[in-house]
Amino acid sequence: MGNEATCTLKMGKQITDGKALLETSEIIFRPADGSPRRKIPFNTMTSVQTANGQLQLKTTEGTMAFDLGAHAEKWRDKILHPKSRAEKLGVKSSVNVSLLGEFDAAFLKDLRAETKEIPAEKSLPAAI
Repeated sequence: MGNEATCTLKMGKQITDGKALLETSEIIFRPADGSPRRKIPFNTMTSVQTANGQLQLKTTEGTMAFDLGAHAEKWRDKILHPKSRAEKLGVKSSVNVSLLGEFDAAFLKDLRAETKEIPAEKSLPAAI
């Protein structure tokens, strides 16, 4: 996803300035003071909400609040509704898709959710 914001992280009574990065499956927080970064995987989040410009997370580590301002709502939506691999590739229902090679079942399921036009087998013409 590649979204980045300078913000503060509140965790309990601790407030830390730093930079947050919204990635495909996690948030990475890099404190400005050089202390170790923190990774918060989406699958550890039990609640994702926004209020007054804060992204509020409940995780297995505890409750966290990122002061993101106008970015908070956008980040919440991206966490709650991540794009599938097919969406990231630009596959739409009107697109025909041909595959060559072997692909994992989860990827094929993503593709089939976006388009039904995937031939069972596709071969390339012989090289001259």
